[in-house]
Amino acid sequence: MKKIIFITMSILLLAIFTQNNSYANSINLGEPKFLSANVEDTGDLKVKLKWKNDDLLNKYIQQNGSENIIYQVNVYVRNDDYVDSKNLNFNYSDVFIGKDGYAELILKVANLNLNCDYNDLTSTSYNFKIRYGVNLKDILGKYTYYGNFSPHAVIGLIYPYNYASSWAIDELDKALKYNLITSRISPNMGEIISREEFSELVVRYYEEKLSIKANYSDNPFKDVNNIEILKAYQLGIIKGYPDKTFRPNHPITREDIAVMTERLIKLTNPSIKLNYTKIKTNEKISNYALNSFTSLYNEGIIKGSNGRLNPLDYTTRQEAVIILLRAFEKF
Repeated sequence: MKKIIFITMSILLLAIFTQNNSYANSINLGEPKFLSANVEDTGDLKVKLKWKNDDLLNKYIQQNGSENIIYQVNVYVRNDDYVDSKNLNFNYSDVFIGKDGYAELILKVANLNLNCDYNDLTSTSYNFKIRYGVNLKDILGKYTYYGNFSPHAVIGLIYPYNYASSWAIDELDKALKYNLITSRISPNMGEIISREEFSELVVRYYEEKLSIKANYSDNPFKDVNNIEILKAYQLGIIKGYPDKTFRPNHPITREDIAVMTERLIKLTNPSIKLNYTKIKTNEKISNYALNSFTSLYNEGIIKGSNGRLNPLDYTTRQEAVIILLRAFEKF
């Protein structure tokens, strides 16, 4: 009897969780637009953030009220190799909303408790982005649903790339010297890289390595208009799907990056002999990617994390650039 009750309660909780999760996923608040950041006080650094609220947020508030709405401000700070990132939550009532629909918020940088000279804008970069959140609750407890972040606004020193982790900066600075960071990915190196973005990187690698321009011809894909993808296809580095799509916006796994990077290495260095010695792992690597992943791991191009290789995981932009950098320098 107890077992039946337990199973019934489990099914009920699962149904409630699924129903509420579906409700959260149906919420669309849009994202803040036209974000700007301006210094209000240089003595004790205060910054005014100003943005236009999305019509979708206004529609949600008209239907549900603003009591549960929050603004989350992400502040990414860089001073040389010092990096910090903070998320600050503000209630809807904490933000001034003008008649023109623009919102304003004064942020005191001293409250971030940074381990750097936060007032020195000649050596410190501040990147700000904002997103909406809704505080929700169900039988399982309270939680917050967040929408997408706005494009970022910057004050202080302008770095050639943003939102990189501190551990990645040394190698990313090297990648800059080889011109291996594209303008598409430089605003946010911490995001998951797409198939299109990685295709652009491999073409950049090819052209910089051989000091020539890649060519392209006919377009075999029905969802592509980026000539860098066509160049990568012409070079034989990328392939599409049977339905004649490339799916450029889809994320790319570490094992797919390994396959494309191995092709790139062999293309730019035809006489190369890679190390295909079998590696010991209990993780599943797809058959088509096994040799590529094995060789790049043995050569130190792809490395594990916390004892795992994570071949099926997606990859951030900074990780993808660093993989290509290691190959670029070694081969």
